[in-house]
Amino acid sequence: MGCLGKKLIVMINKGLKRVFLLTVLGPLVLFGEKFNQQRDLLNTGKFFKFIKRLKLDEKKRLQNSAFIEKVIPVKIADFPTAYNASIIPFKGYYLLAFRIDRYRLPLAQNLEHFRNYIGVVLLNNYFEPIQKPVLLYELGNRCYDPRLFEKGGRIYISYGSAYEGDADGVSRSRINLVEIDYKHGEFVLGKSVAMKLKNIRKFEKNWSIFSYDDELFYTYQIQPHKVLSVDPAHGFCKEIALTDTPFEWKFGELRGGTPALELQDCYLAFFHSGMWFLGRHFYFMGAYTFSKHPPFKILKMSADPFFYHEFYTSDRNPNIVSNVTFPGGYFAENGKIYLCYGENDAAVRIVVLDEKGLMESLEVVERGKNEMED
Repeated sequence: MGCLGKKLIVMINKGLKRVFLLTVLGPLVLFGEKFNQQRDLLNTGKFFKFIKRLKLDEKKRLQNSAFIEKVIPVKIADFPTAYNASIIPFKGYYLLAFRIDRYRLPLAQNLEHFRNYIGVVLLNNYFEPIQKPVLLYELGNRCYDPRLFEKGGRIYISYGSAYEGDADGVSRSRINLVEIDYKHGEFVLGKSVAMKLKNIRKFEKNWSIFSYDDELFYTYQIQPHKVLSVDPAHGFCKEIALTDTPFEWKFGELRGGTPALELQDCYLAFFHSGMWFLGRHFYFMGAYTFSKHPPFKILKMSADPFFYHEFYTSDRNPNIVSNVTFPGGYFAENGKIYLCYGENDAAVRIVVLDEKGLMESLEVVERGKNEMED
């Protein structure tokens, strides 16, 4: 083949790649910070590894993560757009906590009318409601993203909220903790306590609760791994551990998701991250494990985001330009992990994972040193 022919083939291949990027993946949003994120992807093999994971089968579906078995939609008839839910086994059933929003359009011009509520409902073994769901009005009308957690038979909801007195629900955010019980067919709440921390930020979200030695803790940050002790009665939190997380993740900042539960010889939790990609904002999910003892060093992490052909397929909240998978809680039974997540800010779903397959998919994180003095 002549030189011209070889050049033509190269041009065709480049053209096909460009057509693939433009027509199959969609336009990339390349400006400002978003450009830097995507430039980093384009300049590394990570991006093309990511592209390869998007191989289309005959039904034009994404390649699935090997450990994902199925997705189960959770339908709450009274609140069909509930989302960002959490789940735990509860008295022979499953307790689900979820978020709903109420608003006027256009949202940007009506933020003072933007309302967020947390609801709860009991589910059967098929993840179907067995009672009428209840909104926890006592928590206020600007609360969101509940995480259910059980310790010693006591059930807690860790959730985000606006500050009292703010003109709208989006200017500031804080973390709160409240105990919930179920007596005589009704849900009963204890006193909600706002978390307090030295040098607390204007926006505090996605703290991941866990327990150790019968005490409560929060993972405040994943990279590095910052852990807080918690006084649940008064809300005082204190940083007690900070360890390196030398792990490369090219899909946005690592953020908290589910509570961390003891599984096998470690704690397991699920995180989320977000970045502009394919012309929209994508949220991804992954998993990580950390040591069962202080300083709670992160041991393993997902190398790539979870993929499944049913992700991002639910109806989308009209107020967002995002594809969202947002993990809120999980439980493990009989070798399976049931991970509850919110999708597209408009649906509750449970993805069933093979426990062994998931744990084997995680990659070892280099040992970090404790950066705090005793």
